[in-house]
Amino acid sequence: MRVSRETSSVSKAAPSSKTTLSKPPSRAELQTAIRSSSITRPTMMPERKPLPSNSSVPKIPATTTSKSSVVAQPRTTVQTNQPTSVSTGPPLILPDLRSQVPQKVRQITATKVYEQFLRIYEPLKDGKSLAGRDAAMQERKIHEDSVNQAGYKQIAAGVLGRLKKRTPAQNDADVGIDGEWVDGATRNMKNSIRKDLQQYIVTEEQLAEMNYPLPDALNVPQLHDSPIGSVQNCDRCKAQFTVKDILKKQDMEACRYHYGRLRKIKIHGEFERLYFCCNSPPESKGCTTGPHVYKAENVEDLAKRIPFVRADATHAEDKTPKEIIVFDCEMAYTTAGMELVRISAIDEHNEIIMDELVLPEHMIIDLNSRYSGIHTLQGAKYNLNDIQKMLSKYVDENTILAGHGLCNQTNDPTQMKVVHNKIVDTVSLYPHPNGLPYRYGLRFLANKYLRRFIQDSSEGHDSFEDAKTSFDLIKLKVEKGAHFGTH
Repeated sequence: MRVSRETSSVSKAAPSSKTTLSKPPSRAELQTAIRSSSITRPTMMPERKPLPSNSSVPKIPATTTSKSSVVAQPRTTVQTNQPTSVSTGPPLILPDLRSQVPQKVRQITATKVYEQFLRIYEPLKDGKSLAGRDAAMQERKIHEDSVNQAGYKQIAAGVLGRLKKRTPAQNDADVGIDGEWVDGATRNMKNSIRKDLQQYIVTEEQLAEMNYPLPDALNVPQLHDSPIGSVQNCDRCKAQFTVKDILKKQDMEACRYHYGRLRKIKIHGEFERLYFCCNSPPESKGCTTGPHVYKAENVEDLAKRIPFVRADATHAEDKTPKEIIVFDCEMAYTTAGMELVRISAIDEHNEIIMDELVLPEHMIIDLNSRYSGIHTLQGAKYNLNDIQKMLSKYVDENTILAGHGLCNQTNDPTQMKVVHNKIVDTVSLYPHPNGLPYRYGLRFLANKYLRRFIQDSSEGHDSFEDAKTSFDLIKLKVEKGAHFGTH
């Protein structure tokens, strides 16, 4: 039986041998055949049979690694998501070891942005592909404008908030990412808006009455002593305190106050004055704790710590003055009072010319996050001096600076430390019936005249949203006439 198995193997291994074996060969004959190389040694590898000509399996070319031919084995092909001319889904964010933002965070942001663009571009024929394209561009811009994860999240939150309020596209031209897209209502607006606003510019007497910084603020002598150790009145609880640069745990809870204002509420048929934050009466203890903070009460005190400059101070060759700049600022409490921590500005075409976090000149006590919406300044690249230079590139003696409540000592031109004589303020366009210092809030005006709800986020205000709302109120006033919104 052993000889028979060997015989079978030899027969298969040498099918082309001319010798025909009529009987099983003996051991001696086998050894002789092997020595004479007339029969090759048996192999355990089965013989490969050629594929039939009509086989459906694709032919794979052989690869040659030496003089002998080697048959290539079939390989498994993996499909990859290569960029194509048409995208039909959220953009894929690839890992980037140089990025300060995790890939997972960027992917979540890209998906959310894509969902908003998909809603905006739904009426368009190529809405899905446009949504994928602009979502990728928008996420890339967010990433480029930030330097760390905290800054990325903050910018992304603002962009998503504005995209959510954007109406569906009307036509193929009504597309673009946030920061570049122009509202259809202003896309075809002529550069005559400055002419239309001449009658609404605040007069010099009104500037003084509304406590705007006037040219004499440029000449206020500076205080070179530190505010640390000075005694101030707390802006929240009205108690006196000593300004410190290092706060201990007890200092962080020293102030007890109501963050909400008093309002009249009808209870059992009678009106009562209660704080809207906790519905407590005026004599009640505060419902919130925090550090003592303060703010300067007049322009002169502000100018003593940080000097004022003219808004149009720069005379560079690359100066590109705008017809109108509408802006809004957010402030935080520092050891020197209130200072600028964010500015958002748009021009007459609703295009963003500035939207930046700002590093204050003095140490921060409280970011005032409930109202400023700022929870961190990580990623801030500019200080006040940088912002003033950036703004002055867009301002000349004819540029109109506009916004809401610019006359407030804690807001905008005053905190930007700039002096300008062409101001349009929605407080004067939509005056309170009791006159100054009473005024309507921007949220109230937006709800009443624009049928728009703003500042409804628990995260605080969005300065870009406030600037755009102010501009919409200004345009409405121009459209309706001087008597609109006066009573």
